[in-house]
Amino acid sequence: HYVPFPELYRASKGIGIVEFAPDRDGTYRRTRLFRHYQGSFYPVLSMAPMLDIMKPDAIRVRGNELIIEGGQPQGVAPTPDSSLLTPNLSIPLQGDGSYLIKMYGDFKPYSMSGILASIQKIKMGELEGLPVNPDEFRGKVVFIGASAVGVEDLKPTSLGGKTPGVYLHASGYSNIVQNDFLRYGGQAITSFSVLALSVTVVFIILWTRNIFYQIGLPFLLTFTYISTSFLAFKNNIVYDMVAPVTSIIFSWMGAFAYLSFTEGKEKKKIKRMLGQYVSPAILATVMDKSSRDVLKAEVGSRERLTILFSDIRGFTSISEVHEAEKVVEFLNGYLSGMVDVIFRHEGTLDKFIGDAIMAFWGAPIRVSDHGRRAVETAIDMIRQLEVYNEGLKAKGISPLSIGIGINTGDVILGNIGSEKKLDYTVIGDNVNLASRVEGLTKEYQYPILISETTYEEVKDVIPCRYVDQVRVKGKTKEIKIYAPILPESGGQS
Repeated sequence: HYVPFPELYRASKGIGIVEFAPDRDGTYRRTRLFRHYQGSFYPVLSMAPMLDIMKPDAIRVRGNELIIEGGQPQGVAPTPDSSLLTPNLSIPLQGDGSYLIKMYGDFKPYSMSGILASIQKIKMGELEGLPVNPDEFRGKVVFIGASAVGVEDLKPTSLGGKTPGVYLHASGYSNIVQNDFLRYGGQAITSFSVLALSVTVVFIILWTRNIFYQIGLPFLLTFTYISTSFLAFKNNIVYDMVAPVTSIIFSWMGAFAYLSFTEGKEKKKIKRMLGQYVSPAILATVMDKSSRDVLKAEVGSRERLTILFSDIRGFTSISEVHEAEKVVEFLNGYLSGMVDVIFRHEGTLDKFIGDAIMAFWGAPIRVSDHGRRAVETAIDMIRQLEVYNEGLKAKGISPLSIGIGINTGDVILGNIGSEKKLDYTVIGDNVNLASRVEGLTKEYQYPILISETTYEEVKDVIPCRYVDQVRVKGKTKEIKIYAPILPESGGQS
């Protein structure tokens, strides 16, 4: 700051600080109404004419208010709504003591050359056709400043990038005389808005699987906040827009990045978990759909499924009469063919238990006709075995015969095992019952037997024969068992 030399100071009406400092983004929005310099306080140019007009008794700061006490307007006629009519004037300040200017752009500028030309004509007695009529300034406060580019007094303000600096002073004075003050909403509201908007956006992205909601709702939040801020500004309340809107953008980007990263890991985990149990087509379907149901297997879930057990009859005696290499060879061929049948009917291979196979339907892809699919699979397994046996006969190996048991009921589905080895499998009483039904095929000499719960699922689409009502091991209540009729056998099971 520089104080005018004494001769200029004594000839002046008063002193006003003209210096303005921009905000961090380079825009001029605020100023301090009084500046401390060499033990004295000096008003900014916005305040200087007001102090000269009011002649206040005292000036003090109370909280976030600048209070100007006493005094009456002199020399300049205030407007009817002017704050200068009140004995005490209260001007709102921000937390750092600065004053936020409400910029006006409707000032009527006059060319200095026009004013000087008018003065010259008046001195010459020419009162007609003056470029600027002196009556324009009667009872007014006039701010003089430069607007030419060469004087470097064009400032970036809320009005535009090249606003004459004098408009800042004129707007500040007009705010005061019209009692038209902006009030900042406060840092607490900004912080709350940032937190609330960020949490809302993250919640939307992570918990809403609809892509239209994930994209549209953050945009709607942004539009709502900006609209609310503009509406509040019309009522002279200023809310910070940059930080909350930026928080929406960064939260949106961060949540999507997290979702992409975690879903990528989850998909790899699902692929690794299910790749050995289901066909590639089923695996692709699972990967295309939401993985939430599949991931429930981590903690287990109760599901209604259909379970199939198959076993080669007399396999121990067969393995004893053949070399180990031959046994492994024809067993692998048999199991490969059976697995192909299971996958073709969109079943899930649970495990191999020696020469036995365990599979189920209804998970990970939910289907309502899992009972029908399991029974059709069993029928096709018998057909596949007939084809495979032809090849065994050609190699001089005795044909195989199998028994298949099927049951439908509620089971526990989950990843079961230890940290080092987990199996995507089913457990429960209905799994044991399916195994017991398979064991009955030897006694009743039927290749396929199904429980009464499975029969209820397929009786309208697959012809079945009632076999018996039995009490299996581990059950106190008798169950009915049925045998699907194999079409190839001319209606005989």
